[in-house]
Amino acid sequence: MRVTRNIVAGVLSGIGVVVLLQQYSVLYPTGTVAILGVVFGVAVQFAVSTLAQRRNPGFAGASPMTTAATAEPVTDWAGPAGVETSTDVAMWVPTHRVPSEGLDAWSQPDGSVPPGARLDAGLDVRVEQVDNGWARIVCENGWSGWVDERRLEMRP
Repeated sequence: MRVTRNIVAGVLSGIGVVVLLQQYSVLYPTGTVAILGVVFGVAVQFAVSTLAQRRNPGFAGASPMTTAATAEPVTDWAGPAGVETSTDVAMWVPTHRVPSEGLDAWSQPDGSVPPGARLDAGLDVRVEQVDNGWARIVCENGWSGWVDERRLEMRP
């Protein structure tokens, strides 16, 4: 899904740049220019996504839940520094879902420190513990962290 999202965003960005350059009379939008704009837009989109993933493994576009090539759970990913992971994933059943705008996660229920990760929109999670508006969640691959409990959505 991430690849499709990058391609669509890149195509739209490339077309937008070509149209903008045409509107400012910088270049005439021939077929070659349009194709180059789309290819350049897709390339830039993938480059930005890759840089964001390398800079912040918890970035929304870089879900630590599965590898893109195998769609298998990642077992060697330790998560953000200080965020514990659980090895008990055999009977994992989700109870909640991350809202459509995504959700920040912390290693401890303490909002005064910067979040350690950003969870993807629509990600299924299991709530393990609730404490003063904080929920300790566990993801399918065993990764766990604390989130704002009020922002989680119940699974249907």
